Amino acid sequence: MKTIRIALLILVVLVAVSSIASMIYEEEGIVFYAGTRDGVMRITPDATELFSTVNNSYLSVWGNRLYDSCNEYSFEGEEMSCRRLGTSWIHVAGFNKLVYIDNEEDVVYFYDIDGNCLAEYGMLHERDTRLQNTRGLFLDESTFILATNGKDTVLKYCLQSGEITPIASSPSGWLGAIDYDRESSTFYIASGARILRFKEFGEMELVAEDLAGNVTGIVVIGNMIYFVSNFGNGLYALDMTTGETRFLTYLNYPQSLVAFPW
Repeated sequence: MKTIRIALLILVVLVAVSSIASMIYEEEGIVFYAGTRDGVMRITPDATELFSTVNNSYLSVWGNRLYDSCNEYSFEGEEMSCRRLGTSWIHVAGFNKLVYIDNEEDVVYFYDIDGNCLAEYGMLHERDTRLQNTRGLFLDESTFILATNGKDTVLKYCLQSGEITPIASSPSGWLGAIDYDRESSTFYIASGARILRFKEFGEMELVAEDLAGNVTGIVVIGNMIYFVSNFGNGLYALDMTTGETRFLTYLNYPQSLVAFPW
């Protein structure tokens, strides 16, 4: 009987270890969404599954809502509803505003949730043929951060005054995906296979380099940076304490990443 008990205990331990090992990530109460070539993927600790067939989307989260390039998804408990946005394509959403970044004309357009144009701004340079990554985020209802103006500079837009202010420049060129850690007032931004960080009007410093492929989406949670790479075809976790990077799950050419409370 004692032998049987020991065998059962060992079996329970092995099953528990196997379950832990099979988890994609260990952030409690968080689900990731990634915009990929296949559509919007929903990533939980246990599975990666197709959430929407809208492909190649830039994703945003605000309140209890998720935005892709043309839809708003609202979550109430187990219920989810979807409605079409008032514009045909958006790059960033937040505070009941939608943002479209025009690579050809070098203009940033702001719309309300119904698609009415609120304002349009330039990028502090004349129109040129150099493309900028269409990324950005809202700090609050009247402050928008553009990851790059195509000349390796991060811009802050004050929607109340119309003022545009450069707040950082890259020492290594091409900028892209961006996230903001409110607890430390620190921006994290991708530059190819690098991730940099900076505070407003501060110098950019290197967090990690030689990462998988081209980093196209960043989410900072505590000491962890979760990122997607289009050439690396996946979701990765970077531990800023140890510097270790871990592959989490396959994604087909991801272009954006957000985290959403469960």
